[in-house]
Amino acid sequence: MLQQIRWQWLVGLAVAAVLGWNLWQSTASAGSESEQALSLWPTTSPTAEPTLESITPTLELTPTLAVAEATPTLALLAAYISGAVAKPGVYDLPLGARIDDLVQAAGGLHSEADSQALNLAAYLQDAQHVHVPVVGETLAPTTQPTVEPQAIAVATAIATTSQPTLININTASAAELESLPKIGQAIAQRIVAYREENGPFANIEALQEVKGIGASTFAEIEPFITIE
Repeated sequence: MLQQIRWQWLVGLAVAAVLGWNLWQSTASAGSESEQALSLWPTTSPTAEPTLESITPTLELTPTLAVAEATPTLALLAAYISGAVAKPGVYDLPLGARIDDLVQAAGGLHSEADSQALNLAAYLQDAQHVHVPVVGETLAPTTQPTVEPQAIAVATAIATTSQPTLININTASAAELESLPKIGQAIAQRIVAYREENGPFANIEALQEVKGIGASTFAEIEPFITIE
């Protein structure tokens, strides 16, 4: 009987040991899974949303449009030089250039050139032909364009009408003096009376001694009067 009780006690103790071991293993496994689960959870705090103050602009605007600088255009003329120079030909020179500039551009005069036949100080014109003769060379006469008589008459008429007829204030009558700007009948009579009392005017400026002819009136009639 005692042996049977001892055997049952040992069996119960073995069962209790096995159950304790299983319980310990389950608890250890659950703890490990919990730690693994906790390790998967993010430990860093969420990033704060950016604010306008924290944003630093990094875009730099660089102008890429190049502004072309204005380059002044130099006005040129083309002139042809022939004869006793080193390099005859057509040369481009700035406006205001002289014949001497053209000669220098052509390499200068030959030793046999007749430099006295040219006015080296004369201004050049566009498309001008300058011939440098040698000493003793006879230049061909320049052909003058034929001008029709009608053209001469028209030119003469234009020249005549473009130049006003001057009035001699020492000999003109009162009626002639009235044709001057700002000179009426009364002032014309005063001019005639002044001449009779004082003699002829020594110069046109003396006309201002007549009453009624001031500086402004004299400036108006000055281009139209003379004492000759």
